[in-house]
Amino acid sequence: EPVPGHHRLDVTAPAAARVRAIDNRRLATVARLAGAPAAKGAGVDLAVKVGDAVDVGQPLFTIVAETPGELRYAEAYARRNSDIIELEQ
Repeated sequence: EPVPGHHRLDVTAPAAARVRAIDNRRLATVARLAGAPAAKGAGVDLAVKVGDAVDVGQPLFTIVAETPGELRYAEAYARRNSDIIELEQ
């Protein structure tokens, strides 16, 4: 079984809201930039599903990478695409 990468970053909710939609295609891009599927311990750990209520600061997903560089690439993409997980008030 793959061992999760040592480099992790939570992407959190900017406000209290409800999850309206999740863009799986862009979430998969985050996982690829983190090193998946070549790096077996890399990817994205989704913490919410559509319809969930979230609080400010609550993790929406966690980026997991085996190297700091891959984590930075994935983080930069996720920050530029902050609506990967669409929230509604």
